[in-house]
Amino acid sequence: MTAYIERIVPRIHETLTFFRGRFRREVGQIYLAGGGALLPDLAEQLHCALAQSLAVLNPLVGLADSARGREEAANNGARFVTACGLCRWWDVAHV
Repeated sequence: MTAYIERIVPRIHETLTFFRGRFRREVGQIYLAGGGALLPDLAEQLHCALAQSLAVLNPLVGLADSARGREEAANNGARFVTACGLCRWWDVAHV
């Protein structure tokens, strides 16, 4: 994982620099999403390398306790970011 961190950190720094220059403000927090966000110690290693606040995005937070499949998906919410986005898009677009 160290090699992965070493490759991705400069790209994230580049993105943060672009954002700061373009919008003249700081990035408050970086969210990790997708199945890769659940890799053990990834968030901690990136936090140390970037000195930036990081969190694993869980789109299932706030889901009703009665929601079907909630318990099975509780610890894997980051894997469902795309699916939740598509569901939200479908709802708004009335496709």
